[in-house]
Amino acid sequence: MWIERLEEIRSSISDAISDFNFPEKLYFRYGKDGKREWYEWWNGKKGIVIQKFKEERYWQVFFLNGEIIRIPTFKVREGVDRVVAFRNLKNTKKFLKELLKVEIEFENVKRELSAPSQTRKGGKKK
Repeated sequence: MWIERLEEIRSSISDAISDFNFPEKLYFRYGKDGKREWYEWWNGKKGIVIQKFKEERYWQVFFLNGEIIRIPTFKVREGVDRVVAFRNLKNTKKFLKELLKVEIEFENVKRELSAPSQTRKGGKKK
């Protein structure tokens, strides 16, 4: 859905990215604090932050330029805009690559695995 509205989405953040000089490749660093996870890229006071707050939430993209903070949106109907958000980082990466015309790389993070469940071996108790 967002691919057809790329120009509209680009205009929703144009004041935040108008003077960005993006390198050919953006490298996003990982961070986590409690239930909040994020990837961020900074160049001075200009940056892009991709974050979510809970496992079931979507990844949202924020463009920051000094005091300006913009979230990419597109118009659903008159007076109603929808935030561009993604269930996974693969689609977020594709979106940023198309929107900014640059390569995107995320810091490789080893996620903590939950402990294996305790299962009983054998059959019935005697």
